[in-house]
Amino acid sequence: MKFKAICIAACALAVTGCGHKRKTRKDILHAPDELLVQTPLSLAGSIPDQRDDAKFNRCITGDADPDVLASCQLPYLTVPGVTREEQVESILGHTLISHDWQKERFKTFLQATRPEIISMLSCVKGIAISTDIRPSFYYPSSAAIYLDARYFAANAEEANTVSKNPDSREENFDQIELLFFTVDTVQAKSIEDSRRLDLEGLLAHELAHACDFKAAALTGTHLSDALPEVPDNAVYHLAQWLFFGEAGSKDKLAGYTPADIGKSYEDGPVIDIYGYGNQYEHLAMIVQNHLGFEFDGNNRVDLLTNNPKDDEKLRNFPIHWGMTGKFCQPDLFQYGRELTTKTVPMKLEFQKSQTECVSVVHPAGKAVHEVLGLPPQS
Repeated sequence: MKFKAICIAACALAVTGCGHKRKTRKDILHAPDELLVQTPLSLAGSIPDQRDDAKFNRCITGDADPDVLASCQLPYLTVPGVTREEQVESILGHTLISHDWQKERFKTFLQATRPEIISMLSCVKGIAISTDIRPSFYYPSSAAIYLDARYFAANAEEANTVSKNPDSREENFDQIELLFFTVDTVQAKSIEDSRRLDLEGLLAHELAHACDFKAAALTGTHLSDALPEVPDNAVYHLAQWLFFGEAGSKDKLAGYTPADIGKSYEDGPVIDIYGYGNQYEHLAMIVQNHLGFEFDGNNRVDLLTNNPKDDEKLRNFPIHWGMTGKFCQPDLFQYGRELTTKTVPMKLEFQKSQTECVSVVHPAGKAVHEVLGLPPQS
């Protein structure tokens, strides 16, 4: 596989040494030119009163025709504040699925997830879970989120119904000599907990987009408009090629050393390489980072090494540059908290402090397994 296989290899190494450390999943805002949710979708819950269910389905899936969405005036999802059961029932009544098993998996997740995630669902008009969605994304025209069903699959039978098509961005990672990847430090207690962590990270990201665009729909201004302009530097061009396939940025990468990329990342105002994509991704990564830290104490380790391509012995590769906790830097941390507070609809009362959030630059030359605190390979 290549980029995915490399990332899976990195995760597998972390699992071997430290429990369920997870490769962070990155989900791009850019939706397809047309909403091609080709698998027929059905409603996961009861139809809310006085709603045209056929219209709702068309307005969320688009019937592969974005022009359909132009005539849609769907309301935002209302999340009742009485009981979690009522909240889950309301959410399922706005969720379309491609296979029945997805309803139970999503329902189980919703019953156990954090109230912040539940509150953020009030920023969407619908949710689609399908086996042919890859990658997951938020689509401003429908104000809905589209989730890759592989996040929900809990056994081989369910996984076998999910598309095996690769993420379209993977080939970009294969065409350069450097590999930039991120590993989360949180340790899941079980496979189920690992799936919860993945889903909460995914939803924190996509729902941050939704709340950003809902704010713009209501006020004319995106929350992300307040973010500083992204500098035109080495790490910017790395991100533009990896995640957006900008050929001009790929050409410019040849003029930068790994040290240039690492230094520009350290000194820049953006807390994650994915945030160099655009202002929307920057905000989504701020919210994802801060909620993950608050929920589970998660930090992020960013590493830059040679691109192993088909060589999966990643753990012994020497890093050219690495950094843990870019979002923990004092000048960025409080600012990120303030934006997260504005993005999440419910009142936030953070329990963790900035002093608990470690930020450190790792010197070049250390092997990947040393940076991640893993034992040497036997």
